[in-house]
Amino acid sequence: MGASVGIGALIVGTSLLTIFALASAAIDLQVDEALERIEETGDNSVPSFTVDDANYDTNAVAGVTFASGTGASYNVDDIISSGSVASLSFVSGGTGYSIGPALIWSGGGCSITPAGTYTVSIEEFQFTALQVNGNSLEGKYFTYSTPLPTNYYVWFTVNGVGTDPTPGGTGIKVALINGDSAAQVASETADAIDTDGDAIDSGTNPRIITLDAAGSATNAAAGTSGFTVSVNTEGGEMLSATLTSGGNGCTTTPTVDGNSGSSSSLTLVMHSSFGFSAKVKTVDGTGGITAIEMISAGQGHTSAPNIFAAESTGSGAAFTASLDNVLTWNMTNNGQEVLKLTHIWFALDGAEPEQLSTSTYTIWDFPKHEHLFPGESVMVSYDLDSGTPSRIAVSSMGGQSAKAVTQNG
Repeated sequence: MGASVGIGALIVGTSLLTIFALASAAIDLQVDEALERIEETGDNSVPSFTVDDANYDTNAVAGVTFASGTGASYNVDDIISSGSVASLSFVSGGTGYSIGPALIWSGGGCSITPAGTYTVSIEEFQFTALQVNGNSLEGKYFTYSTPLPTNYYVWFTVNGVGTDPTPGGTGIKVALINGDSAAQVASETADAIDTDGDAIDSGTNPRIITLDAAGSATNAAAGTSGFTVSVNTEGGEMLSATLTSGGNGCTTTPTVDGNSGSSSSLTLVMHSSFGFSAKVKTVDGTGGITAIEMISAGQGHTSAPNIFAAESTGSGAAFTASLDNVLTWNMTNNGQEVLKLTHIWFALDGAEPEQLSTSTYTIWDFPKHEHLFPGESVMVSYDLDSGTPSRIAVSSMGGQSAKAVTQNG
């Protein structure tokens, strides 16, 4: 027992030494900065500041970088938008669709139209043939169509006798012999459709005919044949839909559907519904964007949104977004001293303190600012790398403030 306690104490002691070493290193740096401040200004007063709030969002926009160019002719406060489609859900199919395969989009004011594909069903019908009894099938026919569209009629001669009925469309002639059984008639008919009719036969009775192409087609009908003809599967029912590109610049939710049909139900979710928002903070002399300001990182994104600057008079700026858990905290300088941002340290849940720097201080601002003046507030956004902290503590030159961290949503 004594040995166990001794080993346990040794382990705890070693852990405390490690923590002490980390904290000591951070404190040494803060002391060096404090001495530097006193030497530069002669000011040894303790700064006064508060952490006003602290919260984090999961799967939020953790960073935005310029993808290609800063554009021109933009204005301060122009909206930075995630105007793209985040997801498309297939709810139900509708009917009458021809194969696209590209989805058709309309509305939404998108500068780059989203894209997607869809699949549709293939028409399938079956027939039950009759036995040849004398001249019972001479010149008789039944009909079917393909999505191309090609209208076919299948017609019969018996012992070489029978006149083409020409009901309209492309004829497929089937030569029968008097006395052929119903199975023989079915086989001869199916073979002719296989060869000339843009369809394939099942090879079993009743004969099931599947068209070669997907899409809406006029249903098969018995015509004058006396056969039993019925449709097993309607062609042109939308079976699935897939989003391949979310587009960009959409100001509202667009509508989407397949070609020619109706009554499908497709649900779109826009990235903007996840709460991301930002605006242009500063521009250069030509209106090129030099900094953007985050309003909300959003949360719950299923994929990185396409970010664009809503065009007022400007154009040409392109951004790339990355996702992670994002901590956002606001800090106010309540004192009379000017705080240098790199003299501010913060720690999450008692971990090793981190110094505010260009990589941690308000990741949304390009460029970074160096000072926090009396009465000013600054918002700090920090990429948590999947972390979920519960408390933040901030210190600078002897001043301290802490706040519980809450999860948004």
